[in-house]
Amino acid sequence: MRGELLLTVGRLRAGWRALSGASTLDRPGPRPGATMSDERRAALDARAVYERGHRYRWLRDGLAPSASMPAPASVDLLDVRTTLDASVTRAADQAVRSVSGRGWPAPAGGLAVRVVTGLGVLAGVARSVPGALPGAVVAGLVDDLAPVLGAVELAAGLTPVWVPVSVVECPVCALRSLRVRQESTEAREWVAECASRECVCRGVGCPCGVLARVRGRRHVWARDEWSTLATLTA
Repeated sequence: MRGELLLTVGRLRAGWRALSGASTLDRPGPRPGATMSDERRAALDARAVYERGHRYRWLRDGLAPSASMPAPASVDLLDVRTTLDASVTRAADQAVRSVSGRGWPAPAGGLAVRVVTGLGVLAGVARSVPGALPGAVVAGLVDDLAPVLGAVELAAGLTPVWVPVSVVECPVCALRSLRVRQESTEAREWVAECASRECVCRGVGCPCGVLARVRGRRHVWARDEWSTLATLTA
C-alpha cells in the first residue's frame, strides 16, 4: 500500500506542475501598468461568461480559444486546482492526525504552499519504515485521492511515465508484466507495479513482500519493498 500511495503522490505532483504552469484566470485582468475602459472590461467579461458556459464543448472539439481569453480549458484548470487543493489538504490532515507526534506539519498557507506541503506529508508517510499507517488507512487515502487524480491528469493532458522491466518476472503472478513508474521527480519515490489487473494482493501470506498488505489491492512496490526495484532505480 505504501507503493500505491507513492504512485498517487507522484502522479499528483506531475499534475500539479502542469496545472500550476498553466493559465487559470477565470476573469481577465489588464496587464501590469495597462489600463482598460469600462466597455472593454464589459466585453471581456461577457466573453468570459460565454466561454465558461461552453468550456466542455470547446475541450471536446479541440477548438482554439479567443484571442482575448486564456485557453478554454482555463476554467477547468482553475476548478481542478481548487479541488486538488481541497483533496490533498484533507488527505494530509487525516494522515497527520493518524501519526500524531511524528513531526509532520499540517498543510497551511496559500493554495500552492498547501498542495506542496500536503503532498510532501503524504510522500513522507508513504516512505516511512516501518509503515506509519496501517494498510487499510493508506488504502483509504489512495481511494479518496483517486477522483481528483483522474481529473488532474485529464485536465493537464498527462500520460503515464513508466519503463517496462521485461527481464524480471513478477514475484506473485510470474508474468513479465512489471514496470517502473517514474512520475515523481525523486527516484526514491519511484515504484514498480504489475501491469496485470488480475495480480492482486492476497493479504497475509501473499508472496508480494509488501509491508502493509491489503487483500484485493493491486501490486505496487515502494523502492525499499523490493530489492530489484532498488537496484533498477539506483
